[in-house]
Amino acid sequence: MAKTVDITKEPFLEELVKTGSIKMLKKYGRKILFSPMLRELFDENPEKEVLLFLAQYSNSPSAILEKMSVKTTDTDVLAALVRHPRLPQNILQKIIQEASFYVRISACFNPSITPETAKTLVKDKHFFVRALIAGHKKLFRRLEYYLSFDKSELVKTVLASRIKLNQETFDNLIVDESIWIKATLVFYVKSPEILFFIAEIDDLAFQSFLLTNKKCPEKVLERLSFSSHQEIVKGAIKKKNLTIDEFIGWAENKNEEIRIIVSSKQKLPDSVQKILLKDSSAKVRQELALNISINEMTALLLYADKDPAVTTALALNKNLSEKMIAHLCKHPDSKVKKAITLRNDLTEKHLEILLNENREYDIIYHLAVNKQYCKNICPEVAKKLSSHKLPTLREYYKKSN
Repeated sequence: MAKTVDITKEPFLEELVKTGSIKMLKKYGRKILFSPMLRELFDENPEKEVLLFLAQYSNSPSAILEKMSVKTTDTDVLAALVRHPRLPQNILQKIIQEASFYVRISACFNPSITPETAKTLVKDKHFFVRALIAGHKKLFRRLEYYLSFDKSELVKTVLASRIKLNQETFDNLIVDESIWIKATLVFYVKSPEILFFIAEIDDLAFQSFLLTNKKCPEKVLERLSFSSHQEIVKGAIKKKNLTIDEFIGWAENKNEEIRIIVSSKQKLPDSVQKILLKDSSAKVRQELALNISINEMTALLLYADKDPAVTTALALNKNLSEKMIAHLCKHPDSKVKKAITLRNDLTEKHLEILLNENREYDIIYHLAVNKQYCKNICPEVAKKLSSHKLPTLREYYKKSN
């Protein structure tokens, strides 16, 4: 409950003159000041700071506000006055008919605006005033519809950001060519039914904006996956939680880029992995090899892939078993083994295979660069490392012991 402050005009005025209207509003704005004191203050003290305080004080009597509208021509005071919810609407209407641009802008923030005043503002000659009133919480339905025909892109973009648009306004905005209006409609619309309707339009801009929606409904993503625009299709497949039928269908699609996307999907079903293993595209199999959801059998088959790039990709998979990593440490292709040295989960056993069994010094060099030290280096390898011409390998030997 607001606290009543019993203060006379003299000390209040002295404090107001000393500190200014802004600080006084912070101090007394939520408190109740007696009306007789406020009337006395207004009648006897026409100073700007006094008027600014009264024009913004929430409990100023409407009679004072009405008199002030006649008494002052100061733009700052009028701009504060037209925002006041207690200002009689006929007075507000009169002020904005003749007011400056600055004052008309301020009037758009009056919470108690009437249809008549709003009608004046939606027809304002300046687009910025019309844009501000387009965002007013209490904008009336017929005026909302009127603004949907506005020539200004900004006005219609603000209008599109309204949480609840009437159907006639929405129908007008949805066919607008402006990229900003399209983006705004997609961003602010929450209804799955309306989002699906937008997706159905098959407009590239609309569908691109829909894909940026982090909470895009699955039904909408399903519709987007059948877009006439390939980039939209690929984006929808990336985001959608595919059913097993969808997984299989897209895994067999003629478009290589789509199959690559499917290969990268998490929770990839075993049956789909089998399809992708046989894919003619090495790029598809490479993406599959990098997928952390592949099973052990898929990993083994990829290990034996005819394309070294696929096995190299497998060596970089972050979710391989220790057994599979050990297999890769013995792979005949040095590129695969070099890729293995980049892993941060190599065990002592893996390091021993790379050093003691392979004895390839370019591989050991990569281990040294990546600081993968082995405690159990066999005597023959140790001897060569300790006297190697490359300082990096000699240093590696010292740090491994």
